This record gives sequence, C-alpha cells and structure tokens, in this order.
Amino acid sequence: MVQNRKSSKEDVKVFSTINGKIASKYYISHMTLRMFDQRLNKLVNLKEENMFEQCFNVLCWVHEWMEIPVRHNEDKVSKSMNAFVKLKFAEKTTDFLDPRVKTNLVLQYYLNRQEMPMPDFVTDCRTILDSSIRILQAMIDYCALVLCDIDLVLSVINVGQCIKQACWFSSSVLDMFFDSKTILKASQKTPTLFELKEYSIAALEKFCENNNIDVKAVKHGLDQIPYFSVKASKTNTSFSSRNKEKAADFAAVKVSMGIKISDANKKLGSAYTPRFGKFQFEGYFIIISERNTGKIVKLVRVTDIQELNKTLSINFKHDGYSEFWVDVVSDCYLGMKKRVLLKL
Repeated sequence: MVQNRKSSKEDVKVFSTINGKIASKYYISHMTLRMFDQRLNKLVNLKEENMFEQCFNVLCWVHEWMEIPVRHNEDKVSKSMNAFVKLKFAEKTTDFLDPRVKTNLVLQYYLNRQEMPMPDFVTDCRTILDSSIRILQAMIDYCALVLCDIDLVLSVINVGQCIKQACWFSSSVLDMFFDSKTILKASQKTPTLFELKEYSIAALEKFCENNNIDVKAVKHGLDQIPYFSVKASKTNTSFSSRNKEKAADFAAVKVSMGIKISDANKKLGSAYTPRFGKFQFEGYFIIISERNTGKIVKLVRVTDIQELNKTLSINFKHDGYSEFWVDVVSDCYLGMKKRVLLKL
C-alpha cells in the first residue's frame, strides 16, 4: 500500500497510502482494507438503522476472523443458532463452516444476551470481543479519512457502543442497567441518557414506578455514567506557511469538555461496561464536520481522562466553509452525544 512518486530515474520517493497507515496502526490485514474499499462506500446515505446493520455485517466480515476456529460439527451448531438471531443468513446459500459466519452469529448472540450453545463458543466470544474494538477503530479511521462521512462514522461508533454494552441499535438506554430488555408503557416515550441524568430524584422515582422499573438499578447505573457539557469557539492562531493562501485555509478551535460524576467512589475515566467482561477506559470522539455537507474535516480521540475539565486546541482545514458541527460522542455509552455549532 504505497505510492511511488518519481522526480527522476535516480530519485524515487515512496509514500504510504491512508489504507496502509490504517492497516499498520491497527495491525490488520490489507485484505480487510480492500474489503472496506469494496463495501463501506456503499453504505453512505443509508437510513440510520440499515446503516448500523450493514456496519455490523462489515465488522463481521473482516479477514481477521478467519483465525477463529470452526471445530468438528460446529457448522451444525451455527446453523441452529441462525434461527434465533435478528440478522439471519440464507441457509441454502451460506457456508456455515466460514469462521466469519460463526463470528457474526456469536456477536449477535452476545448482543441479544443469549446463552452460548456450548463452552467453546464462550471462549471464542471473548476472543472476538477483544479484537472487535481494534477493528472498529480502524473502521472509524477509514470512514473519517477516506469517506469523510459523518453519518457513517457515527454509525460505526454506535456499533462499538452496542458491543461494549451488549445492546442493539434499537435498545433503550435503560438496557445498559439491566440484564433483560426494558419495556416501557406504550404511551411512554423513551428518555435520552442526558434526560435521565437531568431528572431529579423524585422525577426518576416516578418514571421508574410508572414503568415498573427498579429505580435502584437505574440510579446506580446513572451514577456510574458521567455527564458532560461541550463548548467550541474559534481561537486566534497564526499558521506559518510559505504560501499565505494555504495558511488562510486553516482554522484553530478550542473545544472544552466539562465532566460531572455523581458517584464519589467512581474512578475518573473508568467505563461502566458490566457485560463486556473486561476493563475499559471511557473515551470520546470529537468530530468536526461541515454543516451543510456532513463532510468530516477533523476527528480527534480523547482517552484516559484524568481531569474534570478538558480543553483541546484543534487545527483543521476549512476550505472556505464558515459553519461546522462539533460532535462529541462517547465510545461506550448509548446515546451519549453532544452537538454544538461552530462559526468561524
């Protein structure tokens, strides 16, 4: 994955491609990046739920899963699992000996919180979960740097949130706090995570009582999840450049995050992911995109936060546009996203 640029027969310069950098950074196969080229660009402009399902399918079709073992007669087990999942395979045309098909079914069982059919599948699920986060990070980079599509990046991030919480796209944020699916009254609109965080104790108790939900479990979960506010403003920074016109195409912004924690015993930066089975740090994506087109101009990751007030200075190329969305999205909590408008 290189590009050769020849200025003369004697002088040959080699530059890595974006795909090559992503493959190297996340230790994934060039065959996976080729599959991204073939499949991810077709997902742009899909409806939100369809986009989530297709992103999930792309995750399950990467070359890395070819190392997942398919033991004797496990193809028959996978075939029986297919009857109990949301995204079913066509039995007549599907090779259930394919490790990627098994990976898809195992992940769907995990998201459904169904019991694995045999102990070996539990071990395989652990292996798949450990690698899935790294592969999703590569997908996010590809969608941001190659396709530059905000909706697609948000959908891939949502897949990562669901994997860390063992939930589906259609799950309520309340499902993060319970082992079984939360069912609200038909007349009750599901509140967002930020709305739940803003409820008074009395309002939260009334909401849970009306829907026959254990208020202690909800309160405990909400106490583990931080609340954050976001501000974004332009800063006056001079960009040195030999060409003044190029320097004028860049802008600098200051993005401030104010984080509040309800539980004094919670360690700052530790994620509430009770079903993932492995310790995770809370992380956030800061995504700057053009307001009218949705084209991403900058993506920044913020991880291992050790302070309640975090301020970042971010430089990006604006290409003459004056209005941008700044999205701050959690990498592990369903529905935790804030969007603010930035005017240059």
